[in-house]
Amino acid sequence: AFELVRRATGGWSVEGADYHSTCLWHLRASADLVALGAQLLSVDRQAAETWTALGNALSLAQRHAEAVRHFERAAACAPTRAYPRALAGHEHAANGDDAAASVSFRLALRLNPRQYTAWYGLGLAAQRAGRLPEAAASFGRAASLAPQSTVARCFLGMVLASVGDVDGARTAFDRAVSLSGGSNTLARFQRAQLAVRDNAPKGPELLEAVRELEYLVDLLPTEAAVHFALGAGYVKMEQHSRALRHFTVATDLDPSAAELVAPLLAECEDRLAEQDGEDAASVSGRDDHDGIDLDDDLDDEMGDL
Repeated sequence: AFELVRRATGGWSVEGADYHSTCLWHLRASADLVALGAQLLSVDRQAAETWTALGNALSLAQRHAEAVRHFERAAACAPTRAYPRALAGHEHAANGDDAAASVSFRLALRLNPRQYTAWYGLGLAAQRAGRLPEAAASFGRAASLAPQSTVARCFLGMVLASVGDVDGARTAFDRAVSLSGGSNTLARFQRAQLAVRDNAPKGPELLEAVRELEYLVDLLPTEAAVHFALGAGYVKMEQHSRALRHFTVATDLDPSAAELVAPLLAECEDRLAEQDGEDAASVSGRDDHDGIDLDDDLDDEMGDL
């Protein structure tokens, strides 16, 4: 749609080009984004849209410090616009500076309290800092401003799960999955992981969650967290051999998780050893019983003779 508008104006209008550039950023269309920035420079070097597009191009190239400078120049060109300040906040966050990011997000919200991406950014910063109630409030505000955003609802669900609001988290994940038509795999994973953690062994909710995780393991075979969650589900279902396999894969994919996984691996190995011992004892018991019966029968037959 943005491209059609630009063609209709002969490429001489910068209106909406900032949002157009963000769409290209999400599509990872680096070449198109660079071309758009160059074209905007030739049209209007004093427009906020021009510097926003250039900032997005630098962001996509992982040149975050330079992107910040371009977004700040965009903000200087249009002092009343919130959008470039919000984008600058995300670049500060990408550089690991959540304090500077929060300042940019709050400046954006002073200019426009309905700036969705600023609320979302504040939620991320608060979540990383462990301020979970604040994060939940920010993600909730973002979700209310952008009702079709599956990302905001997914992160809201993650924070609510962390503070123990299981019902609220489940509702947020369900909504994120529904809005995305099932394509939001993070929301699907988080919902299944929550079900594994909070449902009784062998219940229908647990079985459904394990089936979902089995699907996600096939879809994302190199994600250690998915293997770990599926292993935990199998433990609850007392399928320790399968659990052991997925815990082992999780450790291979993410060696840093070895300390976390080690007790679960040991538990699975112990349970499997117990089962082997019980099976061996059962077989031995049957053999002894059969032998006694056979001897008694032979004695009886010899006596009859």
